[in-house]
Amino acid sequence: MVSQEQLKRQQELVKQRLMQLGNNVALERCDFSPLTEDICVALNYTINNIEIKLRQAKRNSFRGFL
Repeated sequence: MVSQEQLKRQQELVKQRLMQLGNNVALERCDFSPLTEDICVALNYTINNIEIKLRQAKRNSFRGFL
């Protein structure tokens, strides 16, 4: 179990990463406080996987031009 302060940091991290990933400032108005620690961890893993897939796709698209 994490402290309320740690949970708030996790929620803010998820929010920031989603905003960056989707280039969506509208998320700034969303309330992320209902997210539990488990949901924050799961979302961070999901965001990591999406970022990896995006980097792989970008790398593969450049290979097609070489």
